[in-house]
Amino acid sequence: MLEEEVSKLTGMEHVLLFTSGWTAGFSAITALIREHDHIVMDVYSHASLQQGAMSATRKIARFRHCDNESARRQIRKARNADPDGGILVITETLFSMDSDSPRISELQDICREYQATLLVDCAHDLGALGPGGAGRLGIENMIGKVDLLVGCFSKAFATNGGFLATHHEKVRLYVRGYGGPHLFSTGISPIQTAVARAALQVSASSEGDELRQRLMDNAALLRRELTARGHTCIGEPSALGPCPCRRRGHRPHRLCPQRRARHHLQPCRVPRSRRAHVPFPSPAPALAHPRAGPPRRPSRRRQHPRRPEVRRLLPDRDPMIAMTMPPPPCPLPRSAPPEPQARLTRLPVSQIDPFCQTARLTDCPLDRLPA
Repeated sequence: MLEEEVSKLTGMEHVLLFTSGWTAGFSAITALIREHDHIVMDVYSHASLQQGAMSATRKIARFRHCDNESARRQIRKARNADPDGGILVITETLFSMDSDSPRISELQDICREYQATLLVDCAHDLGALGPGGAGRLGIENMIGKVDLLVGCFSKAFATNGGFLATHHEKVRLYVRGYGGPHLFSTGISPIQTAVARAALQVSASSEGDELRQRLMDNAALLRRELTARGHTCIGEPSALGPCPCRRRGHRPHRLCPQRRARHHLQPCRVPRSRRAHVPFPSPAPALAHPRAGPPRRPSRRRQHPRRPEVRRLLPDRDPMIAMTMPPPPCPLPRSAPPEPQARLTRLPVSQIDPFCQTARLTDCPLDRLPA
């Protein structure tokens, strides 16, 4: 089975499959985190991890990129503020935009010191780096030593799909039942499963070692050629080759204030009564360029009034809608008011999954995970 192949590669006993790596990271965070829990994450974490954190709780703290001391300060601050709450620390083994890696072993020790849970995303190096394709975890001898591991098959395994690997069966069952993208979407197809299994077998063989060595030779050649042509490649040698492109006189990774205000999006400011009708942010107004001419005069054309929105009109006030709307039904006799319904609560996994009759799981927040 595909779960067994992933379990052998990651050193984790329990694996849960997803349709993509994006859904794996998002589901793991939104299922395990409550609104009273804390999240401490790298500032350059993937979009799936960022959106999952913002969907789960407001208590989010970000530490400097690949800076474990900054992570320690944020974790200590969260633990002092909430001695009994759950803390989830999120990072990646290899960051795609900078091709650099944090020290996973040191970060895991910091999490154990403050009773925090570490979630690591290994999407960009699993299968492409390390002995046997184990990635940065294999290089640091951390196979099977992290708390939670998420990854995908779309980078080095040539197919779609993602996974969550853990040492606890309760975590797998809980994310399976309460992970929205996993519960309310279809699974990966048999063809994708067969491709992932074949790629995992190649990655663990001698052929995989030869392919990884050829990949590293090509990556080193690309970096040498770019450096010889005056470019700068950042990060460490890997399957990624980030090369910042900049104009003469502009610093890399920076934008002048005019361009930053013109291109970056800022949240629109509207009255509180109308915030529900503005779901998307609006761009910031562009600043005038120093060499730009005088501002244009407003047009003298007659401004036609905008057509009123249909959703704000009632059928009896709009003749076009009144002609197409059916006549209102006869009013029914009044009945007794319905009884107030009980507040919905999360059911245990044993009640929502008929195949897990032996499970005795009622709740699985981070502060109650088994050691």
